Amino acid sequence: MRTIDTEHELWQTTDPRIAAIEDKNDFLFGDSKIICALFNLASKLEPRVLEFDTLVGDDASGRLPTLFLRKVLNNLRIARGGDNIQTLFIAGGSNFLPGVGSSGIESLIRRQSELGSILFSTEYIREGRSAAILTEFLQKKGMDVTIAAVTVSYELDTHQVNYPLYYGEIDDGPFLVFYIRHEYCGVEKIGPGPYHIVRASDYNPRKVREARMTINNLADGYLRLRS
Repeated sequence: MRTIDTEHELWQTTDPRIAAIEDKNDFLFGDSKIICALFNLASKLEPRVLEFDTLVGDDASGRLPTLFLRKVLNNLRIARGGDNIQTLFIAGGSNFLPGVGSSGIESLIRRQSELGSILFSTEYIREGRSAAILTEFLQKKGMDVTIAAVTVSYELDTHQVNYPLYYGEIDDGPFLVFYIRHEYCGVEKIGPGPYHIVRASDYNPRKVREARMTINNLADGYLRLRS
């Protein structure tokens, strides 16, 4: 099945509710633009919250967006009679070669029978080659994969995308908000090469706790404002 997300943004930076959330959280990750991107992504995924069995986060910069989505999805799923979504993280990125050397992808294949329909959460897609490689490879293994990106580049031709994709916003960036603030993610990816290893970072744990609290508050804000 081919799903192309071409909806207009639902949340705008001019919305006073967004500004209120930004001020309340002393926002760590730039400006209200990233809040809108996260909220837009969550809004677009809402109709399908019960269709996904597993949420897979793209470490390392995809970890915080994945934690945002996990809280939102779990609350919506419970409200609709479902249960919490299974969540795990793998080391993705532009270097990986599924089937050749990505330990994260290989772990997904080994656990195929228990994963069901996968929602793969990442921060940013530029031209979409890595996402295409990932989805095509897993689909050939009989796995159902949908990509959720906080932002995508204007370089990505969404009309030519042949994999299920939802995104929060199109940007002329790169809009790598979480990538450039890697000290807040709590993990780091070691490379280069096809085998990516993720480990707990040695950064200030206070920043990690602060970031997790901010993401949690953003999810609470979305859930409150959508109702």
